[in-house]
Amino acid sequence: MESLGDDDLTSLYGTSQCSKSCQLKWNVPTILQSLGCIAQWSVSDLGSQVEEITSYICQKIIQVLELTIDSLAC
Repeated sequence: MESLGDDDLTSLYGTSQCSKSCQLKWNVPTILQSLGCIAQWSVSDLGSQVEEITSYICQKIIQVLELTIDSLAC
């Protein structure tokens, strides 16, 4: 399998479909798995963006999950 190019990464990261899916609370495990696959097959492309991606996952995905769980507990 060939590595992903910058356009492929852009389409899956940031204000992309991946981000929209997260904001709409669509299948978060699949989003995380997709990010893992990108990291596995495109290590050189993601190497310089590790902190940004980690921050994105913590702030956008995990925070959404925590807020959802908290709202269900009320």
